[in-house]
Amino acid sequence: MGIDVEVTASITCLRDAIASDDWAARKAAAEALVALALEHTDLLTTYKSSCVTFFEARRFDKVKVVRESMNRMIEVWKEISGAEEDECSSALPPASQSQRRPSLTDATPIKVVMEEKLLKGRGVRDRLESRRTLFKGSEDRSTKLAAHKAGSRVVPYEGGGNLEEISEVEGGSERYAVHKDESFSEIRTHLLQIEN
Repeated sequence: MGIDVEVTASITCLRDAIASDDWAARKAAAEALVALALEHTDLLTTYKSSCVTFFEARRFDKVKVVRESMNRMIEVWKEISGAEEDECSSALPPASQSQRRPSLTDATPIKVVMEEKLLKGRGVRDRLESRRTLFKGSEDRSTKLAAHKAGSRVVPYEGGGNLEEISEVEGGSERYAVHKDESFSEIRTHLLQIEN
C-alpha cells in the first residue's frame, strides 16, 4: 500500500517537472518516469492513457537531449499494458491545477513554434527600443564632446623652470604659467588632506 502512494505522488511531481521551464528538470523527470515505468509497470496501468497523452503533447521540446528523453519515456509508457483508466489528471490536487499556467496540449508543434518566435521577436524589439531610449542622451553628449575636442588643442611648453601650457579653444588662445614647485606643494597638500 505504501509503494502505491509513493508511486502516485511521484507521478504527480514528475508530471509537474515535465511542464517545467528548466530543461534539466524536464530531462531528469523524463528519465525518472522511464525508471518508474520499468520498475512499477503493474502500478502504472491506471495512469497510462492520460499520462501518455500528456507526454505526447510535450514531446516536441526545443532542447535535443530533453526531446530524446521524452521520446524514450513515451516509448516505455506505451509498452505498459492493462486497464486504460484516466487517473493521471485526477492525481493532481485541484488547487495546483488552477495555479498552473495553461498547457499547450491541443496545439500542434508548428503552432507552438510560431508562438515562440512571435514572443522572442517581441522581446528583441522591446530591448532595442529600450536601448535607444536609454542611450539617446549619451549619443548627443558624445557628439558635443567630439565637436568640442576637435576645436581645442593643449600643447605643453617647458622653458626656464616653468611649465607653460598654451590652449587654443575655438580660435582664441590662453596662456597658463604654473611653477613646478607650486604644483607639487599643492599635490602634497591634497594628499595630506586625503590621508587625514
